[in-house]
Formats: sequence, C-alpha cells, structure tokens
Amino acid sequence: MNILTPNFDVPFYRRIILTIYCICFISLGSQAAYATRDEDIDRGSSALQAQVPDVHEKILKVPLYSSPTIRLQVTVYTPDTTGPFPMVILNHGNADEPPKDQPRSRLSFASLYFLSRGYAVVQPMMRGYAGSEGKQNLNGCDVAAGNMHNAEDIASVIYYMGKQPYIDGSRVIVAGQSFGGFNSLAVGTLNIPAVKGIINFNGGSGIKECSDQVDRMVDTAGYFAARTKLPSIWFYGSNDRLIPESTWRAAYHRYTLLGGDARLVAIGNFKDDSHNFLGHIEGISIIQTPLDDFFHELGLPNTIKYPGFVPPIITPTHFADLNDVNAVPISPTLRPQYQKFLTAPLPRAFLILNDGGISMTTGGVNPLAKALESCKNAHIECTPYAIDQTVVWNKGKLKSTPLPPPSHYADINDVDAVPVSPEAREGYRKFLSLPLPRAFLISKNSVSISSGGIDPLAKGLQACQQQHIECWPYAVDNQVVWVKPTLTPTPPPSNYADIKDLNAVPIMGDQAKAAYQAFLSMPLPRVFVLTNQSVIYSEHGGLDPLGHILDTCQQRSQVCIPYAVDNQVVWSPTADFLKPTHFADIRDFEAVPYMNTAGRKNYQKFLTLNTPRAFVIAPDGTSTMASNGSNSLQIALSKCQSSHHGCAAYALDNDVVWDSH
Repeated sequence: MNILTPNFDVPFYRRIILTIYCICFISLGSQAAYATRDEDIDRGSSALQAQVPDVHEKILKVPLYSSPTIRLQVTVYTPDTTGPFPMVILNHGNADEPPKDQPRSRLSFASLYFLSRGYAVVQPMMRGYAGSEGKQNLNGCDVAAGNMHNAEDIASVIYYMGKQPYIDGSRVIVAGQSFGGFNSLAVGTLNIPAVKGIINFNGGSGIKECSDQVDRMVDTAGYFAARTKLPSIWFYGSNDRLIPESTWRAAYHRYTLLGGDARLVAIGNFKDDSHNFLGHIEGISIIQTPLDDFFHELGLPNTIKYPGFVPPIITPTHFADLNDVNAVPISPTLRPQYQKFLTAPLPRAFLILNDGGISMTTGGVNPLAKALESCKNAHIECTPYAIDQTVVWNKGKLKSTPLPPPSHYADINDVDAVPVSPEAREGYRKFLSLPLPRAFLISKNSVSISSGGIDPLAKGLQACQQQHIECWPYAVDNQVVWVKPTLTPTPPPSNYADIKDLNAVPIMGDQAKAAYQAFLSMPLPRVFVLTNQSVIYSEHGGLDPLGHILDTCQQRSQVCIPYAVDNQVVWSPTADFLKPTHFADIRDFEAVPYMNTAGRKNYQKFLTLNTPRAFVIAPDGTSTMASNGSNSLQIALSKCQSSHHGCAAYALDNDVVWDSH
C-alpha cells in the first residue's frame, strides 16, 4: 500500500487557517479590524483540499430571484459519488478587508464533517463578497434587516441548487459561522419547507458604530425566534474574542424565551479563541456527536458514510507503550517497518494484516480510513495497531477464530509429547522459538505452523483447507490445546499373541519377518497390516497411520486387516481376514488357477481335511495346505513363502477367498 508523506514537518491540520474563521461585527463604512490574512485563508483551504482527493468541487454563478441580474458566487463540494445528496448551505463570516477582497469560501473542517455524512456542501458568498456581484444591503443600525436581506439571497441559492440532479432538494440544512450564523437563523424565519433545521456556529451580528450593538444582537435573536418554527442548534465557547459569553448567553436566552426551538452546545475554552474552534481539526470532534444527534432527530443522515473526510476516533487500549517495538504482534522481520512508522509525521496509521503483513499510511485527514479502504479493495482483513501517537490494538475485540481452551495434555515445552513423527517434532521446536501470536496444527500426516498477523490460527486452518487437509490445533500462543480427535477406530487387543512374537504373524518368510522386526523398532503411533494378497504394510507417525494405510488398501482394491497397532496385537485368525470372493465353488478343483495335475490332486486332498483348513497357491502352480487348528493359514503361507514369492490364499475353511486381482 502506498505510504504518503507530507512535505512539511508538522501535521498539515495544525498549520491550516480556514475560511470559516470569520468576524461577525461589521461597520457602516469599513470592515472590522480583527481578521485573518487572505493568503493564510486561501493557502490553508488549498492545503486541506489537497489532502482530501475524493471530493468534487464546482464553482457556480447563481442568479438571485429578487434581482436576476445579480449572481452569487457559490462553491459546491460533493463526495466522489453521483448522489443525489441532501444539502447543507454553509454560510461564511466576515473578514477585516473590503468584501470584494475576501477570498472565496473553500473547503473547511466543517465541510468535511458534512461530507463524511453524505451531504453536498454549498458555500455561497453573500452580495459583494469575493466573486459575488452586487453589494450588501445595510440599514443603519437595523441588524436584523441586514440579516434578512442575506436570508432572501440564501433562499435563492436553496431553490436553485434544489433543481440540480445531484441534489436532494427536499432535505436541506442551513448552517453558518459568525456573521453567517445569524444569516442562517434569519433563513429560518422564511419557513422554507425543504429546510429541516438551522446550525449556528458562534453566530452574531452587530454594527461597529452603534453603541447598543450588544442589545441589538440580543433583540435580533428574539426577532428571529418569534418568526420560525425550525429547530436549531447553537455552538459557542467561553473564550470567544468577538462575542463574550455573557452576550451569546443573553441572545440564546432571548431566542428560547420567545419560542425559538434551540439547543445550546457550550464548548468552554478552546485554545486561545473559541470563535475559531472550527479552524482546527479538533473542532470536528466537538461537533460530531451533537450534530449526529440533531440530524437523527430530524430524520436526516447522521452516521459516517465516507470516513476519509474526518479524523478517526482514537481510543487508547494501553496494550503496550507506543515505542515498544517488541510488543507489536508481527514477525521480527517486519518490526523495522514499525520503527519507520514511529519516525513518520502525523497523521499516520499502522495496521496489521490477517496474513501476517503490515500496512503503514501517512498524510490526509484520515490515513486510517485510506488504509482500511485499500485493505477492503485487496480483500484483506486489517486491524489498526497504532494511530498517530496512540496504540489502539485490542486483540480481545477482534473478529478472530475462537481460541480452544487449554487442554493440559502436556506442557508447552514438552516436545516429545507432541503426537507426530520425530521429523515433525523439529517443526514444533521451531514453533516454540516464534514470537506471539502463533499456532501449531497437526493433520493426519503433517504439521502446519503459523505466526504473526491478526489470527494465525485461522491462517493455519485456511492453509490446511486449501490443501484439502483436515487439521487440528495442538498449541496456540503459550497453551497446549490438543484434544485428540476421533479418527479411525482402533480394534481392541485380541490377545492372539505377544507383540514381539515373530512366529505368530500369519504371513511369514524372510522379508515378512524383517518387515515386522522393522515395525517393532518404529516409534508410536504405528500400525502393521496384513492383506489377502500375501502383502504386508507398516506405517508410523502422523495422527492416524491406521486410517492412512487402510485408505491405501482401498485404493489398491486389497482387503487389509490390522495385525498390530502401537503395542497391541489386534488380529484374530477368523474368516473376517479373508472374506469369501465367490470366485468359484469350493468343490470345483478345475477352477483353481495355475494348478498342474499334481496341484489339483493336492487340492482334492485339501477338500477332505477337517476345518479349520487353508489352501495356498504360488504363481508357478505349486501349492501348500494346512489343517492345524486356528493357525492353519499361517502354517500354509509360511510353507509357501519359504520357497516362493507371491503366495496367496485360495481357500479358507469352506469358502474360496481367492482375489483374481
């Protein structure tokens, strides 16, 4: 994923001064003396917009209904989708220069809040400001009249924008800061059906030359309240350099006293001037919850739809110190990347991928949202570890595979207890050297090791699934969780013979004897199997050697019966070992394959013997037979194998058991 690094040393949002830093008091002859510089406003807005590439900007000229020859300059911002969007009219304040010299209102932190909830943000410049035509209608000290003139012009913008195909003209919010805040309250008196609510950020209005300007602001608030039914929400701070707390509280009291539906959000002191709290990225966190609640009550969008427009909500988990590189649950080979993250400028985000990788993103308003979007597009699950200066990792809240409880099967460091082959135990030793998180899984004939990432257990299980192998967890992190699964049922001990009695095995010969001796030297788990074709199999290791060898027999169309499993003989000399094949009638001596004249006479003699009895043939046509209690098959096979290879049983007791394959 891309790593974006700003070309300056401090976070961009600490250096931006926004267009909504505005002045509410105007003069009959000149603008107020307290303002921000034009170049700071424009440069700050441009820097912010450069960090939010997924926003569309349009600059329009909107004619006024009352004066069609006059057009207002209107800037429209929309998310990078088609809409239609509900609309927020965001009204500007006033700066300390002639209106024409005031720069166009551009992208601001307040705009980003509305964009993140899926609104189009429409920012009109009042008459005479920036690129808007005409001039302000001033009525001496009549503050309310000036606001009402602006309200009518704002209404023209509402009607015009409501007809645009990408705007939902039935859902409108009117908001403004400072001078724009009282202009917005004035719009409420017009009772436009599409307007659902008013937002007043540090609103105020006054005339510098009028000695009673505070009283006039309070009276103006009462004038608006008596003429509107629209709900509104007001934001003010205690250290506002332009509007003292006593003034805005008096205005709010008058507004609500005269019937205005308003709620107050008092933000207290904010840095050195709460009048400019929306000129800082921290202002978004101040307005988010109150506005979300306000919009919810109005039935308007109130949840984050486009997270890239707002900074993430950072909740520390205290999982580890930010600078503790060894605590990060990733592979040691990736920890240098985390060290690189610690030196990256803010804002920044460090994420851990569920496949054990990492993602580091810097720059933008919300690098976390940018990284998560990249993970989503790549179909990779990612979880934040650190944002800016805070560790936010919380493994307990991850959507991960439920961890099996400790089984107390063995100590985590007891390598010999792991039910795998000695070769596979080397893999377990490697597992014990890996950092957390980690998982060790066992399949029937192999092991799987997984470490790092969000969910190494899930990663290991997924790898087994992709290889069509069934796996079971043995150890996760520092706990043994092994519970032996129910696999191929092991036959009970038969007490037929001692496990070390070579002569008791019912298929003998030098090769068979050597194979059984080799079996006895194998580590557990192990299995020794007899077949109906005088073939033997042995296997050891894995979870289910018996199941594996029986599968092999089935694939080769052989009848296999276990003789010994681990340290127990489980074989019984019964006809179950060699089942009737119905190759021929037991009395049909002509059907016996390979037989010469002597062999057929031998078979006729076999038919006269008492059961239990066995008849064995060799590929050259010779034969052996035996009738000696329960071990007749063993005796007959041993005689044949002493001088021939490929001996096989033809008849056992009263059934033909010959397999022509």
